[in-house]
Amino acid sequence: MSGRLNPGSKLPSTQQLMDEYGVVGTTEEFVALELPGEAPVLRTFRVVRSDHGRAIETTVMIKAGHLYELEYRLPVV
Repeated sequence: MSGRLNPGSKLPSTQQLMDEYGVVGTTEEFVALELPGEAPVLRTFRVVRSDHGRAIETTVMIKAGHLYELEYRLPVV
C-alpha cells in the first residue's frame, strides 16, 4: 500500500480517522503554533492498517483551527 493518495482517490477501507475541532489547545500547542488568544485547534488522529489489520502508521496532527477547513466525501450506503 502506498503512503500517498492521489486527488480523488478513495481512502483504504483499513484507514481510521478521528477529528476534533474547536478544542482549546494546550500551552505547548499555542506556543508552537503561535496561536492568537483563544483560537481553537484541529486535532486529527489517524491510524492506517495493512490489509491484514496490523497498524502500520499512526499520525497525530494539530493545526490552528481558524486557518484550516475539513471536507470529507463519503459514499452513501
